[in-house]
Amino acid sequence: MQNPSRAYFDSARATLQIPGWHGLSGDASYWFSKAIDTGGSYTNTAAGDDITQGYSQSENLVAQDLKGLSSFDQSHAVLVRLNYGVPGFGGPRFRSIASRWQLSNIWLAKTGLPFTVFTGSDSPGFGNVDGVQGDRPNILDPTILGRTIGNPDTATSLLPRSAFSFIRPGEMRGNIGVSTFRRGGIRNMNASLTRTWAVRGDWSLAFRAEAINLMNTPQFAAPVTDLTSPAFGKITNTLNDGRTFRFSLRLSL
Repeated sequence: MQNPSRAYFDSARATLQIPGWHGLSGDASYWFSKAIDTGGSYTNTAAGDDITQGYSQSENLVAQDLKGLSSFDQSHAVLVRLNYGVPGFGGPRFRSIASRWQLSNIWLAKTGLPFTVFTGSDSPGFGNVDGVQGDRPNILDPTILGRTIGNPDTATSLLPRSAFSFIRPGEMRGNIGVSTFRRGGIRNMNASLTRTWAVRGDWSLAFRAEAINLMNTPQFAAPVTDLTSPAFGKITNTLNDGRTFRFSLRLSL
């Protein structure tokens, strides 16, 4: 097992900070980045579909054949973190109940990860029969390149099987590059609400309510990328759980 890859990475980040304004504090950051390599990746475990990383379609022009977006490339990312301390209002009795609540929120959005389409077979009618697995097909409709395939309802229409053709015996490789499509992006919001009360002496009671994936936004996996599979182009799995709530009550000395 070897990793002879060359890698290129460039990025820039801009951040806006809110140090404190009427009980509100937080920050917002935007990243732009580009990660390119020639096949190897730190995620490669040399097992399953992952073994195709760093694996050229032929022994010639290896670097050119494998150069493309890294498997972890995410061009755009936005992170917003906000904290708000609820001010006291109303009468003294109501203020003691309504004040000192802390509301926190984290929202993250990222471009989806790239994926590559493979022929899925080296046998006659599907590949060039050279004994090398991991071949890619020829692209018949270049207008679909660069598409994001992120919705199960539209996945097969955006990534149609008719846009590809299998390579034939004698052809060195398919003409489509690596990482030419992207799966759906990440959109996630987590939030929490906390409050601490002094009970007696050094005793305190803390309440915390948390919401994971508050907006219940699904993150879909990449579609099936094996061109020989009957399920090619279909999205069959999600990568996250649905909305989850968690509550805790802690008594401390």
